[in-house]
Amino acid sequence: MRRKYIVLILILLAFASCDKDEDRVIIQYRVLDGYTDTEILWRDVDERIQSTTYTFESVADSWIKQCEGVPGQIVYLAGIYHDTASSVTLQISIDGKLYKQKSSKNEPGKYIVVSGTVPF
Repeated sequence: MRRKYIVLILILLAFASCDKDEDRVIIQYRVLDGYTDTEILWRDVDERIQSTTYTFESVADSWIKQCEGVPGQIVYLAGIYHDTASSVTLQISIDGKLYKQKSSKNEPGKYIVVSGTVPF
């Protein structure tokens, strides 16, 4: 009987010592195809909305922000421009794979938003 208790305790200790690490992913926010000043909003690693205004120097220019995340985490990227001849493309990639994308052309003053959750 004592042997069964010892075996049971060892099994419980083995399961208790197993700790599942969260699967970490790399989230990349990218804004491209802009011509002028673009206000950019994104959700950071601390799950707060950050903002910046980025001036595109050329069509080949892009704004990139990268952080770590976990499955189930909300991702959010938004942009707005005010020049009538401008455009912008927003992309969210997870572990190097394009997750969501949205574009806007000649729609000044209108927010374009890409959001979702990191897949499990």
